[in-house]
Amino acid sequence: LASSGYTSNDDIISKDIQFILSKQKVNGSWEESIDITAAGIQALFPFRSISGVSTAFSSASSYISNAQTNDGGWGNVFATTWALQTSSALGVSWTKNGKNGKDYLAINQNPDGGVLASSESQQNRIWATSYAIPAVLGKTWNTIMHLVSKPTADIPSPILPLHIVAKNTENTVSKIKIIPPVETNTPIKKNTK
Repeated sequence: LASSGYTSNDDIISKDIQFILSKQKVNGSWEESIDITAAGIQALFPFRSISGVSTAFSSASSYISNAQTNDGGWGNVFATTWALQTSSALGVSWTKNGKNGKDYLAINQNPDGGVLASSESQQNRIWATSYAIPAVLGKTWNTIMHLVSKPTADIPSPILPLHIVAKNTENTVSKIKIIPPVETNTPIKKNTK
């Protein structure tokens, strides 16, 4: 929302922030997950001046730091990339056993450049590698996201999805009728047939 023109003065932002803060666990995590904790920090980062956010950062940072493993990572490539992006947002560097998240990603990189084992699906390897690139470059999601204008009230109503109505007789479909989409501000006429 911060990338689409919303500020801490918008009601939706203050409600979202309070909701996110209310879901943080006593140990500093969100959902006992490095990924979700890192995402929480990055979601809150544009609103770091709001009361309670810096305290949330401190305990979440401790959670992430304490979860780092001896190889410098956080158990897998995905969690490690999220942790690295969050370290960039917070301006901290987490190391354990003389290794950091970049070291972990380097040892998991294959000769073809992918950061997951070649035995993984191509789709997973592409996702993991696409997450690793901004993480290694020190770019957070907030710096990557393209800024867009805040939506205005004069945006046209959304279109309702297609609905398919089927008449079922003795476990066979005898008639299918497709009802086309209509705009939400258009009255829906009841079919009397």
